[in-house]
Amino acid sequence: MAQRARGVAGTAEDQAKTAEHDFDPIDLRQLRLFLAVVENGHFGRAAQQLGISKQAVSQSIAALEKSLGVRLFERGQFGAVATEFGKVLTRHALVMQAEARNARSEIEGLRNEHRGEITFALGSSFSEFIAPRAICRFRETFPEVKLKIANVHPANTLQLLSDGELDFVAIGDVGQLPADRIERQPLFQMANNLIMAADHPLASQRSLGLDALVDQTFVGVWRDDLIERTLRQAFQDQGLPLPRALDCDNFLVTRGLLLEEQHMVIANRLFFERELAAGQLVERVVPGLSYTVTYVLFYRRGTILGRATLALMRELQSVATERFSDSMLQISP
Repeated sequence: MAQRARGVAGTAEDQAKTAEHDFDPIDLRQLRLFLAVVENGHFGRAAQQLGISKQAVSQSIAALEKSLGVRLFERGQFGAVATEFGKVLTRHALVMQAEARNARSEIEGLRNEHRGEITFALGSSFSEFIAPRAICRFRETFPEVKLKIANVHPANTLQLLSDGELDFVAIGDVGQLPADRIERQPLFQMANNLIMAADHPLASQRSLGLDALVDQTFVGVWRDDLIERTLRQAFQDQGLPLPRALDCDNFLVTRGLLLEEQHMVIANRLFFERELAAGQLVERVVPGLSYTVTYVLFYRRGTILGRATLALMRELQSVATERFSDSMLQISP
């Protein structure tokens, strides 16, 4: 009874014995069944999802547990819950499954470079002003390549890329790079300056100092604290109180606050190209409040990018250069 109570690998001695032998290879089918149980929290529901018998799922999990020498699930009346070992395997199984998909995709891409699928994510600057034209050009040359544009929060894109869920990401780099698995290809830089409504009381002043902005309200996305750090450092360096700030992750609300409520924002002109061109907004360079963002193509280290993927990345860079060459700060070679 005491031995049974310890579980499959419940003692240091058991774990030491486990460490001494080589694990049997884990096949992808076992991982697929394992992840289905994790997702459903139940052997029976996992079997239903996969269209196989519950017995087949149970036998596969039992074989996997025997191979690893640990218990992967706590089984109970109401389902199956991953153990500590199961949680570790889940994390790696998701990556292994993604790697298998990527391997198949790369091989398919190399076998027939005019077919296949590209999954990527774009920052907001690319999404509205650069991607539409770039995608249309790409489709002229690669009409049979399926494009999937992932709708994910910018804060999550590089982790998904690292996990193999995305082929590449085009986004502004604000220092969130996981350095061990991601390659970085800088495209261009753009300055972020003060933007306000053309009818704002301060808009008529071509030269503004920070002291004139103390009583203003700034709106923006404090993602990675970049804008907040810029404001805080600029005003503190001159011994001035911080202006009011509103954290807003909704572009339409930000636009309305600028045009209707006399708020200000620090941003690049990509976001407000139409309003600036129409004279609704004005841009001012204020010492201490301007900063530069590098726009980058990120892709996983060691990945062989197919011809179609490289072509799409080139189109994004080409359209960006064409549309905003006057506003860009070119990357030094």
